[in-house]
Amino acid sequence: MDPLDISWDFSNRICVEPKTAKVLIDQDRHSVLTINQPAAENSVIWLGMPALSLLRDSAYWRQLFFRSLLCSLGYLVLPNVHCSHRVEIEIDDWGTADKGFLSYWRYLEPSEDTLRHYLIAPLERHHAVVAANVIPGYVDRKEKRIVTPGFRNSRTRMGYSRTMPRRREALRPAVATGVLEIESHGWTHMQPDLESPPGPWWTADLAGKGSADGWHTEFEDHRRGTEAPAIVQLFRMKRSLEYTCKRTSANAALELGPGGSGWTKSQFNHTGRIAAQAGFGLFHAEPDFYYYLDKDLVLDMTGIAPQIGTTSYDRLGDLHPERCPAHPDGPAMLLSTTGILLCSRILWSAFSKLCPRPTRR
Repeated sequence: MDPLDISWDFSNRICVEPKTAKVLIDQDRHSVLTINQPAAENSVIWLGMPALSLLRDSAYWRQLFFRSLLCSLGYLVLPNVHCSHRVEIEIDDWGTADKGFLSYWRYLEPSEDTLRHYLIAPLERHHAVVAANVIPGYVDRKEKRIVTPGFRNSRTRMGYSRTMPRRREALRPAVATGVLEIESHGWTHMQPDLESPPGPWWTADLAGKGSADGWHTEFEDHRRGTEAPAIVQLFRMKRSLEYTCKRTSANAALELGPGGSGWTKSQFNHTGRIAAQAGFGLFHAEPDFYYYLDKDLVLDMTGIAPQIGTTSYDRLGDLHPERCPAHPDGPAMLLSTTGILLCSRILWSAFSKLCPRPTRR
């Protein structure tokens, strides 16, 4: 149930006539929530509660009071203002190693022309930007180590090139045009420990335990049911930042999206806290967890930026615009797990369902 739903709430309200304050919520032209910001570091928020006890008894007023406290600290955007009709689209798994050796997880490698026609052009038409969650490290089964694809020019067992310069050159125009942001999906999208039982993974049969799902989470050990140590997570995050930015000419990645949605949640190994230490500003473990990160605070924003779908070219029906909140405090999240070759179809469907028709320039 939406905590901000006020259906069947007919209680009396106190009202004020704002002069310099901005009305954020009203009821039939009567103010319910106002904010006055006389200076950059000063905020005065007024709540029209009939009784103080409603902060304890009413989920509606308790939520508004909580958000007001966050807003006064500078951690919250204004509802219905900053994020109205906003959707954040993330495209996962750029450079994921398993696309090179798993037959059921293979995508065509897009050329620069393909990206320009199917990615850059539709984004420019809609005046939009998407986030590409990139993995710069390749787990090489033959050499039994993590290699940097920029120093290789070879073919995988599935016949695809793993040459990073080709991918890098294909991504640069989209970054330069301003329609693509490079974000981090981790360093390898694979377990840090590929040696211990039930490994070693390097020689495991890819038709059997070598393709088990637990191998493909980097920040939580799903294969063994244990946490990922903080020092290991920090090292891999820094590697991801170093290689991703260096090889795509992009600014430092703002967001970390852990591969396979695997992340560690204990106090000392908390992936969000370690991501803040590494320099990230957002942490998104789809579909349910979203954190704002800074040096002083790791703020749980779960529910504020709801994920409204995980889609691909054959799952366009998984877009759910009805999940968009009535009073959004953050953008709705849409995750794509498909090859970029059919990205224009996904983008068209997403924009037509979730956003207003773009105006012509």
